[in-house]
Amino acid sequence: MKKFFSVIVLIFVCGAVSAQSVTEKKVSFGVAAKASTTGFGADVYCAFGDRLGIKAGFDLMSMNFNVKIDQGLVKLNTQAQAKTGSITAGVGYQLTNWFYVTGGFGLLNFNPRALAYPTEGIKYGDIVLSPETVGELEVKIKPSNPVAPYLGIGFGRYVSKNNRVSFGAELGTWFMGSPKLEITATGMLTPTQSPEHIERLENQIKDFSFYPILKFNLNVRIFNL
Repeated sequence: MKKFFSVIVLIFVCGAVSAQSVTEKKVSFGVAAKASTTGFGADVYCAFGDRLGIKAGFDLMSMNFNVKIDQGLVKLNTQAQAKTGSITAGVGYQLTNWFYVTGGFGLLNFNPRALAYPTEGIKYGDIVLSPETVGELEVKIKPSNPVAPYLGIGFGRYVSKNNRVSFGAELGTWFMGSPKLEITATGMLTPTQSPEHIERLENQIKDFSFYPILKFNLNVRIFNL
């Protein structure tokens, strides 16, 4: 699948560059602010005429959650942290004044983690299991492809044309590969960190290899050559 994505991006870039070199000469430079499902960030871009542009930039986001679960006999505290972000390089080709296609590659920072532990002892008949006896469970998720290909389509402008400021909305996906799990457990939960158990869990989530992207770009042209 990674080779498939790479071939599509390569064909698209070669075709776009060839078409652009024949028809348009003007070169402009600018910056873009962006907000997406991988975070908030910025790009710098170079536009060749009105249709072809290349961008390089970054984005990042970090969210923390603390959830308490009360199931009667079991009371848990769950702490979750979702860190996302990327360093990207991409190319976009404007098929019409309001529609474009884009592709590229990114170094992904996708590291969600969750920690769960009981806040009180668990009573089982005449036996009371202390929180230390039950133990803690921490799960981390990482992509198998830290450098991932990207494909997307956009509505609006990939880079500014006649106006200094332009706007674009983009739908796309990163191909991260099958998720990899890292599990750390203590107490009675220790068996869940065995390689066999982790492998079974990874097989159950192996199809979740795409990270969907919804992105909004605000492009500002700075100067032309």
